[in-house]
Amino acid sequence: MRLNTQLPLLLIFLLTLAATNPAQAQEAQPGDPCTAGETDHYRRVGGGAGSEFLGHFIIICDGSTWNLAWGYDNTGNVGIGTITPQTPLHINGGTDAALTGGGYLVTGPTTGLNIVMDDNEIMARNNGAETDLHLQAEGGNLIVHGLQGGATEFVIQDGGNVGIGTLSPAGKLDVKDSFYTGNGTIRIRSQGAPKEGGELTLLGAGSSNDWNIDNFDGLFRLHHDGASYVEITPSGNVGIGTFSPAGKLDVNGSIAQSGSIIHASDKRLKMNITKVHDALSKVIALEGVSFEWKKPEDQFMKGRQFGILAQEVQKVLPSLVHVRDDEMKTLTVDYRGLSAYFIEAFKELKAQNEALKKLVCPDHPDAAICNE
Repeated sequence: MRLNTQLPLLLIFLLTLAATNPAQAQEAQPGDPCTAGETDHYRRVGGGAGSEFLGHFIIICDGSTWNLAWGYDNTGNVGIGTITPQTPLHINGGTDAALTGGGYLVTGPTTGLNIVMDDNEIMARNNGAETDLHLQAEGGNLIVHGLQGGATEFVIQDGGNVGIGTLSPAGKLDVKDSFYTGNGTIRIRSQGAPKEGGELTLLGAGSSNDWNIDNFDGLFRLHHDGASYVEITPSGNVGIGTFSPAGKLDVNGSIAQSGSIIHASDKRLKMNITKVHDALSKVIALEGVSFEWKKPEDQFMKGRQFGILAQEVQKVLPSLVHVRDDEMKTLTVDYRGLSAYFIEAFKELKAQNEALKKLVCPDHPDAAICNE
């Protein structure tokens, strides 16, 4: 349905008829009483004289009271339901627009395609049923401005690009806002459930290929086919394969990397530096084991694995064991911290070896230890 703003020919004909019947000019005004015999077909032309002249308006008797129908004022403005039209066509009064009737103004037959308008609504109908409303179907861009003709708020180009805050969208959706407004340029509302925030779905090319980005109870989540893969907590911790990252990056699974992992170790960044003592006895108390994961997260965790047990490390070096904030209170080990004990343990072995040489080599110079 396309909006047609031409004034109906019938309205022009009736206005002309009223203007050519000065004999009906009487003093009766809208709201004045009338008799039951003066039925709807009887019309009177109202209006005063001199400075009080308003124009020519048709009033209709409903059996007891004269009611204003329509007319035109001394400037040529046409009023329907008002004796003070403010524009070339001013309609006052009607009912709420609905599919089956109502409205202030209808264009087109009610038994076919038509458009109905009331004081705050435009609706396209087709014989009492809904239909499409076309705006600028064969014209240029559709531009929506802000309050009182302010800055451009919304534009749909004839090529289909949508711009919010810009007249020149570079893609199907282009949003422009001032730098850091505090509320975000695009806001996606909650889904309604207690912990479910906004969600954005990126559709895939086939089945089970969709990715979702959402806010669940304050967690930023990236998930696929019901499984969450990446989560960011409000404190900035990033979890891959875990719902409760214990550090800035917490990975539940294997990490495959081809380059180096570099740790900050500058002495100038550290304080309260002390040497590790009794390293050898602590390392000897640990036990290297091989094992298999009960629930391997990826192919690199399958098969026999090698390492140590966090519960055993906790007995000897509790400061190197951390407890995750998950349902199991899973224990994790700081393997980088273990390296300090390994280094000092090797030094202690070296010192013991040198002491042993001093005892053995003078009497047994051919011993293997004396020739290292």
